[in-house]
Amino acid sequence: MERSRPEGSLFVIGLFLDRHTDAQSLDLVGAALLARGARFTGEAWLGTTDPGPFDYVTDLALVSVDDWPAPREDLRPYRTWLIIDGLGPAVLSFGKGDKLGGRPVEILLETDLCDVPGEYLDDDERAEAAQRRRSVVTLCRELCEELDPAYGTIHVEEPTPTPTRMRAGEFFWPLPDDLFVSARLGLPEAGMHESAGARDPAALKELWQRIGTAVSALGWADRSG
Repeated sequence: MERSRPEGSLFVIGLFLDRHTDAQSLDLVGAALLARGARFTGEAWLGTTDPGPFDYVTDLALVSVDDWPAPREDLRPYRTWLIIDGLGPAVLSFGKGDKLGGRPVEILLETDLCDVPGEYLDDDERAEAAQRRRSVVTLCRELCEELDPAYGTIHVEEPTPTPTRMRAGEFFWPLPDDLFVSARLGLPEAGMHESAGARDPAALKELWQRIGTAVSALGWADRSG
């Protein structure tokens, strides 16, 4: 039987779509995932369309349903479960809200073998882990190129940084495993690259199609296939 929920250690893909409302952002990311072959499992947490200020989704009084995306009057999704082709079970939800408004959308995916030290893996398992890392990075990259968020990150078991944290200087440390920053933010590329290099000499920097810069210590550092 196919599992419908991710288990164990999790990749967290975070996207801050600064030019959209929270509800629009979740809908846009969900639609982009569905266009790539993902499918909802039916499980979702729904809540009022105007919840007022909140930090975390779990702070809200939400209704659990098992037939999403069947519509519910005056309710909208705050967390949904999906199966993503090639990556398995996933959660689509919100990260912590920024005190100045807005919140990142997060996609949670199993790290699987990616979180196991390489010395404990055989050659086939290392290749499988490398392929999964590339698939996660590719998904984040495609979503950033399509949706043009202010920024996108990939962490393992870490929350997506908020804009306030970025402005306070907490953006560069701890540096996400992968980080995309839109050219619209005007953040210093050199500083990003130096921060990545300080943590991982293999970290790479490259331009992403038309819209910004990315630093990677996770995906592009392994080019074995």
